[in-house]
Amino acid sequence: MKPSAVRAVRLMYIRDLLGERPRSVQELADMCGVTRKTIYADLLDLQMEPLSLPLVFDCGRWKIMDWRSEM
Repeated sequence: MKPSAVRAVRLMYIRDLLGERPRSVQELADMCGVTRKTIYADLLDLQMEPLSLPLVFDCGRWKIMDWRSEM
């Protein structure tokens, strides 16, 4: 599999993991088998277009913003 395809799969995996519950960068790195630096880059890319995933950092963990509670 091409590196770009591996990264795309990892980004969707991270999205799914964060959809389950908040997670730390170390937890995501361990689950994905990559470094913390890679996870930080992935979290940044998940927040940018075209994905525009609304992520927030709270109490040492990343989570997807719940728009229903923000309204």
